[in-house]
Amino acid sequence: MRLLGTFLALAAGLVFAQAQPANREALWKQVAAAEKKGLPKTAAAKLQLIYDSALRDGRHAEAIKALAKRITHEGAVQGNKPEEKITRLQAELEKTPDEAKPLLQTILGHWYWQYFRANRYRFLQRTATAQPLGDDFTTWDLPRLYREIDLHFTNALADGRLKTIPTTDFADLLTKPTLPEKYRPTLYDFIAHEALGFYTSGEFAAAKPEDAFEVRASGPLLGPLDKFLAWVPETTDTESPQFKAVRLYQDVLRFHLDDADSSALNDTDILRLLHGKRIVTGDGTNDRFIEAMQSLVEREPGPLSAWARYHWAQTLHADGDSVEARRVAIAGRDAFPESRGGNRCHNLVAQIEQKSINIQTESIWNAPWPELSVAYRNITEVHFRLVPADWNKFREKNFRLSSKEERQALLKMEPVKSWRHDLPPTADYKQRTELFTVPDNVKPGFYFLISSADASFRENNNQTQTATVWISDLSLVVRSRANQLEGFVVQGNSGDPVAGAQVDVWLLGNRGKYVKKTGTTDESGMFSIQRARNQYRGFILAQHNGQQVGTTGRNNYWGGTVQQPEPKNSVMFFTDRAIYRPGQTIQFKGIALAWHQGKDDYNIMPDRKITVILHDPNREEVERLDLKTNGYGSLSGSFTAPKGRLTGNFQIATTAVPRGQVYFRVEEYKRPKFLVELGKPKQSPKLGETVQLN
Repeated sequence: MRLLGTFLALAAGLVFAQAQPANREALWKQVAAAEKKGLPKTAAAKLQLIYDSALRDGRHAEAIKALAKRITHEGAVQGNKPEEKITRLQAELEKTPDEAKPLLQTILGHWYWQYFRANRYRFLQRTATAQPLGDDFTTWDLPRLYREIDLHFTNALADGRLKTIPTTDFADLLTKPTLPEKYRPTLYDFIAHEALGFYTSGEFAAAKPEDAFEVRASGPLLGPLDKFLAWVPETTDTESPQFKAVRLYQDVLRFHLDDADSSALNDTDILRLLHGKRIVTGDGTNDRFIEAMQSLVEREPGPLSAWARYHWAQTLHADGDSVEARRVAIAGRDAFPESRGGNRCHNLVAQIEQKSINIQTESIWNAPWPELSVAYRNITEVHFRLVPADWNKFREKNFRLSSKEERQALLKMEPVKSWRHDLPPTADYKQRTELFTVPDNVKPGFYFLISSADASFRENNNQTQTATVWISDLSLVVRSRANQLEGFVVQGNSGDPVAGAQVDVWLLGNRGKYVKKTGTTDESGMFSIQRARNQYRGFILAQHNGQQVGTTGRNNYWGGTVQQPEPKNSVMFFTDRAIYRPGQTIQFKGIALAWHQGKDDYNIMPDRKITVILHDPNREEVERLDLKTNGYGSLSGSFTAPKGRLTGNFQIATTAVPRGQVYFRVEEYKRPKFLVELGKPKQSPKLGETVQLN
């Protein structure tokens, strides 16, 4: 069960749990008609009537639904900006009856959270400032935005009546639950878990202070339930989202400690342990997590035991103990096969038992004969076939078997060589690699190498792989230089150059057509073929004395295009420091340079007028200076790091050619203080000896 993230989605997902009064039912139909016609202003007016009427009748869920849709439509009229919707809802919060405020507070917290997610890059570039921030939340820093979201969730949970209100009373406002309702029986449970989703998300970790709240793996967070509930965390970082999550988990668990049905208690306890596994530091995390899950399985008689077993098994699997993970997952799958945990356990067992095989080999086979590398799991044999192929025909298809029919036809072709290898069983369900030498009694040529885990080479319920290989005494080395495609043809065994070899090259030109060019190797085995700047993809085939070797795919030959040198210029900036406090003076210098690499001409730019701007982290202009370079091409100036603005990454940059920029930080920081003390030597030092200090 969850709260919808956007007003539009919220409005669309709402379902009436009870019959509406006749007048509001008619109004809802009019709203639907206006929405269908694309009349948001008309729909908003009708929704206001529904809102007022529902509040008078105490139908708070219906009223919040109408309010959500109304603000959505009003926002559409005003340009559909999320910040305007947040502002509107904030204003409505003050007018809403107390009974409806907790859910509105929750919605508002979500909206701020979503605004952060959509603008994450902006907030992460900002750091806290000593100056007070205004009401415009779009300019806040990360800690300030966190405090605002935290405030709304805290205010929502402060209403003590929530623990007495069944979640079903607000069915009009909630989506159809994905979990049984007994897991979130009260409105308090619903809002508490929404808040826990925020506190445990980890998205505001960048806002943590130096004395941040941290939990060791040996601590109560991964301990038994009674030890966790008795734990009183000690920290000065009481605003930490992790600290608040711990306290909220304790509150929810205490609330359900004596329930006749343990579903809400154990579901929350599983979430507590998963959160602990993510955030604790130190050794032994997984061991303590598994121990806690075992204990939970023993006390949980229902489907949640399968959910706990899944996380228990998943942790074992991640630690490499797939045998025990499979055993635990099978127990969860068989106990509650239709449950969420049972389904996950089934998938994990299938993942552990899944067969896999991957074959790797060299693309050219010749003496000394290469090896086949077989990486496999849950397979006991591998079969191979070598099928002769026509390189030119396959080249025309870009070395691809593009259809199922082509793959099936290949599997039906008569091989020139077939063989198999037995594979040692992988009883631990882990991948294993075996090496086998390729056959050395096949005549030279171009072949398909087909591998299969099954002797029938069938496509269904089997794993097959296809690769292309050359069996040849020749080898080919290719390089791309300035508008040239070059390479060497050599003997594969000795590396000796092959003179007089014919080299055919097919280069992709305009309109997708290939252009064939031919060359011959010289005494050093080298060939060189002219290519146009746009001809950088193609195939190569070398032939000599009845032997052939070629590329086994369409290669890209990017390198070597000659770029015409052009005149360039730039300003190289330097600052006196890398970090400043607000109010400090930023001293900078710059050197204006101009060069033409082709002419080997490098100069300074004297007497050049240059405008320099100081930008804040939002790339807004803070200040500008009109400067002029001196006879040596240099300039200098100073800015004052602004007070009352966001701190973070600032920039000094020119406004026009010549371009130049430099970055530095403005922060409210303290210079680190430390002291290093060295004890007196225990003995007088001697040449060549190591002296131990106290």
